[in-house]
Amino acid sequence: MYIGLIVVINNFENGALKSNFILSIKQLQDVKVCLVCNTSDDQVFEMLFEIVHKCKNATLLNNKRKKFNTASVRAGARYLYSQYNLKYVGYIVGMKNGKILE
Repeated sequence: MYIGLIVVINNFENGALKSNFILSIKQLQDVKVCLVCNTSDDQVFEMLFEIVHKCKNATLLNNKRKKFNTASVRAGARYLYSQYNLKYVGYIVGMKNGKILE
């Protein structure tokens, strides 16, 4: 059984955090990470796509337009529960920098 982690990202302005973000996700062994892009900005989606491409335990959901954070968390939970056998699910919303994953 796995643990699910939903990370709702409204903006990802600092490209320097990308490598730290990738390392943090790779260190999570039995955790399936679902990154939810909650913006219509294509640059944010491209950056998140690169992160997911380098991490085998991460997936990406794209909301075409900005929604409420609760709707994004629900979408991530529906995806994780349909794909994996999960024991627990947690979520992070409103992340300003990558220090929360250290």
